[in-house]
Amino acid sequence: MFKKEGVDVGMISNRAEAMEYTRMDAKRREVKMQKQWEKISLIGMAMFLWAISLIGTYTHASTWESLGLVGKNCWFVIVSPQDSDIMLVGAYDEGIYKTTDGGGYWELKNEGLFSLQPLTCVYDPFDSNIVYVGLDGEEGESGGIVRSFDGGETWSDTLLYGHGGVWSIAIDSHNSAIIYAGVWMSTWGGTGLYKSADTGNVWIAVTLPDGRYIRDIIIHPSSSDTLYVSTLLGGIFKSTNGGASWQSIGTSISYPYEMMFHPSNPSIIYCATSGVLPNNCQGIFKSEDGGQTWTNIGHGDKLTISALEMDITTGELLAAASISFYSGDVYVTTDDGATWLEDNLNRVTSDLYLDPNTGDIYAACFYLGGENVGGVFRRVPASINEEPAIFSNRCSLHIASNPSSDIVIVKFQIQARSSLNLSIYNINGRKIRTLFNGVKNSGAYSVIWDGRDDTGKKVSSGAYFVRFEAGDYHATRKLLIMR
Repeated sequence: MFKKEGVDVGMISNRAEAMEYTRMDAKRREVKMQKQWEKISLIGMAMFLWAISLIGTYTHASTWESLGLVGKNCWFVIVSPQDSDIMLVGAYDEGIYKTTDGGGYWELKNEGLFSLQPLTCVYDPFDSNIVYVGLDGEEGESGGIVRSFDGGETWSDTLLYGHGGVWSIAIDSHNSAIIYAGVWMSTWGGTGLYKSADTGNVWIAVTLPDGRYIRDIIIHPSSSDTLYVSTLLGGIFKSTNGGASWQSIGTSISYPYEMMFHPSNPSIIYCATSGVLPNNCQGIFKSEDGGQTWTNIGHGDKLTISALEMDITTGELLAAASISFYSGDVYVTTDDGATWLEDNLNRVTSDLYLDPNTGDIYAACFYLGGENVGGVFRRVPASINEEPAIFSNRCSLHIASNPSSDIVIVKFQIQARSSLNLSIYNINGRKIRTLFNGVKNSGAYSVIWDGRDDTGKKVSSGAYFVRFEAGDYHATRKLLIMR
């Protein structure tokens, strides 16, 4: 029975009046429905969110928590591998900021810097007191590298000075004496790639087919002699012998920018590209064979893709993309770029960084005036359902004791006989323990992880990931070990 302002149409004695109320009510319902459809059309996400609900994780879009440095041109952010409360941020034209309380208070640490234009930063993988920062030159002066031995409090050494701005530094994760540096607009021997075998004291030029304008260097996590270099004009090059010789790969990719290995499978490589001019950015590329072939996975309509990162907990690929010089956002995909969702940062972002301790993702943003206030942000992901998606075999995964100091109880359930694999991965995506690999009948099960790796050694404090595979079902859960 229709109502208008709480009056039942059926109770109105005048038939004509009742019919008029009915007609007006129908019209209001039609207008209301039209507005609902217009809202869905404007949002443009309804079908995407529905699709995500089928495969598993999101209930709403992410948010980003401001950690300060508002109004600063933040170029990079990096977190200490030993303490998530310690972060370094490079602010262009100001120098290097440091916090020891998770962003509550920031202090400039510029003692020993020869330039206030930091571009990149890396920690020594074995000693977090040793930090390297690549600097651009000021007012026509040369760039180079500075080194700290006290966790970024002071900068005592100047390295590789006289060869242009250093945009990329890569340290061998197995031998920290081996360091590669990529220089922009190099003036030494026509190459921008340099290598040191003694922690940066002595450098040699590494010859590339086209070594100008080095943008990024990545070293294979399990094969130190295999590395990839992106150059703005020459494309991407690969070496399997520590830089002695090179193969040109990805020749169809114009203006390659940042590169990234997939955390759990280094044969998969992602490459972001830059648009030297508006509308000529090619977007993001993915290779599944070590760089021999590439597939475009989106964002060719953006000005520049400045940073890539992957959330190991959810499997999301994040991309920092500029729409124009004054607007941009972080975008996220869970289906290899078939669909992308704005991640609600709404700022031009220069860097994304995965905290090796917790798995949190941080963003460094420019200050470009107006609403783009710059600063540093920590991602608060969309809600993760503890009970993952329901597939044909109706599986589920749950961590019963998290965080834990020692014993972790992993519970899972399947409704059909399935081949299962349950494994533990570290923050770098390396499998450290297989808890179960075999076949089980339908039912609910519990597996205890004793906090040790496959060699029997106790793992250190930090974030780890439980990976569960059962037939066509896959799920990952983050857990914390606190010794």
